[in-house]
Amino acid sequence: MSSINLERLPLASTGFVNLREANKIYVDKTELIYKLTRYDSAPIFLSRPRRFGKSLLVSTFEALFSRGLEDFHGLAIEKLWKADKEKKSYKVLHLDFSEFYDLNGIELNRRICRYLVHKLSNYVDIKVSDDQGRDYGCEELLRIISEDEKFESKTIVLLIDEYDAPIVHAMNNPKLLSEITGVLGRFFAAIKSCEKIFRFVFITGITRLSTVHLLSPANNQNDISFAPQYASLVGITEKELHYYFEPFIVNASEVLGISPEETYTKLKTTYNGFQFAIEAKETVYNPWSILSFLSKPHLGFKNYWFESNGGTPSLLVNHLKQKYLETQFLEKTKKDNNVSTIELEQKSDINRIPLDILLYQTGYYTLRNIGTPDFAKLEYPNEEVESSIIQLKEVVGNFRISADTSVALNQNLIKYVDEKNLEGIRKLFNSILTDCLGPSTIVFNSETDVRDIIYSHINLIGLLKSKEQENLYGYSDLELKTPKTRLVIEFKRIKKDKLEPKAREKAKAQIKEKAYGEDPYNHTHVRASMIISSEQKKIIKVELV
Repeated sequence: MSSINLERLPLASTGFVNLREANKIYVDKTELIYKLTRYDSAPIFLSRPRRFGKSLLVSTFEALFSRGLEDFHGLAIEKLWKADKEKKSYKVLHLDFSEFYDLNGIELNRRICRYLVHKLSNYVDIKVSDDQGRDYGCEELLRIISEDEKFESKTIVLLIDEYDAPIVHAMNNPKLLSEITGVLGRFFAAIKSCEKIFRFVFITGITRLSTVHLLSPANNQNDISFAPQYASLVGITEKELHYYFEPFIVNASEVLGISPEETYTKLKTTYNGFQFAIEAKETVYNPWSILSFLSKPHLGFKNYWFESNGGTPSLLVNHLKQKYLETQFLEKTKKDNNVSTIELEQKSDINRIPLDILLYQTGYYTLRNIGTPDFAKLEYPNEEVESSIIQLKEVVGNFRISADTSVALNQNLIKYVDEKNLEGIRKLFNSILTDCLGPSTIVFNSETDVRDIIYSHINLIGLLKSKEQENLYGYSDLELKTPKTRLVIEFKRIKKDKLEPKAREKAKAQIKEKAYGEDPYNHTHVRASMIISSEQKKIIKVELV
C-alpha cells in the first residue's frame, strides 16, 4: 500500500496563504494569474459554477497584491512579477458577498461601508455618515475615498467574490430584490467612475446579470468568462491531475483493487469534461469532486457534486420551482442541445434566465465546439453531473427513493450480481423506479432516462458502475462490476407489451453482435437483456444472454 499524506490534499482550502503555510498541494495557475494582473483599472469579471475554486483564486490575488511574493516561492509568477518590478504591496479590499447574502438593502449598504472604513482608516480619516448623521451610500463613500489626496492613483486593489449571492437570496421577494439590486447597482457604477484609484478590480459570481449594471457594454471586453486563454483558470486539467496527484491516484487504485489506468479512465468519465470556452483546448475536472475522491478512495466514485450542495445552488432550485420552468425541466430537459453564442453571452434578468443558460451557469451543462462561431452545443460534462440531473429532478419534483429501497440495494445488489440473480436485480431496479417516479411521469418513453435513474442511485462500495461503456463495436447500456463478476445489461423499451418477444431477441442479438462484455480479464462475465414496458411503467422481463 502506498504511503502518502492525505492531509496535503487541498480539499475545502479557500485561503491561499493558509494553503501554502500548511504545505498543501497548490495547482500552479499563477502564469494565468499574472496575465490577468496586466489588466489596469477596468473591472475583470469571471463567471463559474460553485465548487470550482473561485474563492481560492480571489484569495490568491489578495495574497499577491497585499504581500507581494512572500507566499509565491517556486511558483511561475515569481520571476514574472519580479521582472515587472511591481510594488511590494497595495491596499487590498476583499469583499465576500456570500457573507452578506441575508441582508436587506440598508444593512447591505452599511456592511459594505463599514468594511471600506475599517480597511482604509489606517490611511485616511473617513466616516460612514455625513454631518447630519445620514448614512452615506456605499457609492458615495467610495467617491469620497477616490477624491482624497492621500490615495495616489492606482494604489487600491478591489476583489469581490460571489457578487450575486445577495441577489439570489432575494430573488423570490420583489421588494427586497429591488433594494439589493439598487445598492449593488449604484456601488458597481461607482467602481467604474472611480477607476483612477484602482490598480486592479476582480469580481466573481455564478450568474451574468443585467440588473446591477456590472457588465455594461463598455466593460464587456473584461468579462473573461468565455475567453479560451482563461478556460482552465479554475478547475484541474488532465495534465495537472497527473503532475500533482499521481501518488494519490496510485493510492486510490490500490485501495479499490484496480489498475491506475482503470482509475484514470473512470475519473475522466466521472469528474472531467467541463469546458468554459467554445475554443478551449482542454476540459477540466471539478476540483471539489476529484479531491473528495482522492481523500476518500475507499468510498468509490461517489457523486460529490450533488452531495456537497455544489450542484444544487438555491438559485437553480428556486428558479425551477416556478411552475412553467418546473414542468419544462422535469419533462423536457435534453441530454444535449445547441445554443447561440449571442444567447450564451447575453446578460439576464434574475427572474428571466433561460433554463439552458441557467443550467450552464450552475454547471449542469458545459460547452462543446460544433465547428461554427455562432453556435455551441450544451451537454452534460460527465457521469457525475448527468447523475445529478436525475437527483435534481427528484428535489424539484419532490420524489426520492425510500430508506427501505436504499437498504435493499446496499444489502443485495452486489450479492445478486455475483449470484447471477437477474430476477432479484430486476426487482431492485423496479423498486428504484417505483419510489422515484410519480404517476404522470413520461420517463418510460425513453429507455435512456430509465437507465439513468437507475444508474444515479447505484453507488455501492465494492461495485464499479458504468454506462455507455465503449468497445470496438459500440456502447453497452449499463455495466456493474464486482471483484468477481462483470454484468453487462442492454435495455430495450416497448410501447406495447405484445412486442416484448421481438424486443427481447433484438436486445440479445445486439449484445452478441457488439461483443458487449467480452472480458479479457479474469472476471466471470454475465450478459443480460432487460425489457422496459411503457404500458406497465416498469421492467417486465430480464433474460440471460
